[in-house]
Amino acid sequence: MTSGMLALSVVCAVIFIVVMLLAIFEFARHARLVERVKELEGDVKSSLHRIETTLESVRESGRNTTDMVRVIVQGHIERKSQ
Repeated sequence: MTSGMLALSVVCAVIFIVVMLLAIFEFARHARLVERVKELEGDVKSSLHRIETTLESVRESGRNTTDMVRVIVQGHIERKSQ
């Protein structure tokens, strides 16, 4: 083996090691990102559930208010017609 081939083998080995280290780094980074996305999805689902619950409460409150106004107006009309 000549010194040129030995140098080429060393360069190829170093490049291979660098590429493998970068691949390991990217894999670890990807795994952290996947976990973060799952965490954010859970937070968003939780927030949406709270919003849905609040909207249902507001809708029910609106129905109750409408019914209350109807009773007040009917009572007022009945009192005026007497």
